[in-house]
Amino acid sequence: ARHPDTQVLAAHTGADRSYLLGFPHLEYFSSGDTAFPVSRTDDRQLTKAWVYGIDVDGTTKAYPLRTVFSEGVVNDRMGEVDVVLVGEGRGRGIRVEGELPMYGEVRYFAGGTIRAYERPDGESFSRGFNTGTVLDGRGRTWQVTEDGLVSPDGEVAPRVFGQLLYWFAWQAFHPDTDVYETMLPTAGP
Repeated sequence: ARHPDTQVLAAHTGADRSYLLGFPHLEYFSSGDTAFPVSRTDDRQLTKAWVYGIDVDGTTKAYPLRTVFSEGVVNDRMGEVDVVLVGEGRGRGIRVEGELPMYGEVRYFAGGTIRAYERPDGESFSRGFNTGTVLDGRGRTWQVTEDGLVSPDGEVAPRVFGQLLYWFAWQAFHPDTDVYETMLPTAGP
């Protein structure tokens, strides 16, 4: 709906390989194993958990996608910079039938977006009334765009670069990284 001129490659390429949803890497998606040996591991996240990694002036942090999508909007501080992450959607379960039925349902990241922005003057944001918007502490609606969060009066909170990748890859390159932990209350004792 947002990008009506989008072009999609055909799944039937003529190559002797399936390009149905999840293929050709279905086995890799469904396994907790990596395709190559990993010299450093860190059990704060599952090896192949999807994270959104951010490096702001040498301060690094991994934001688990499951948490960001659950919260929708994450206000945080990285070193001296206030950031806000906006997550929309979630990983999808793909039911594989026919070609490799032994995999049943495989979950992998598809169908969502995540973006990070620098928060102006420590402003805190929450979910907006619809996708593509967030609310500031005064209840004003800001537009979520590729380049920044845009306030009703035109102020722009610039985009902060981030990477979507598996946890093992992020922590291998950033061994001293922090991991965002949810601020939402948990149920039960």
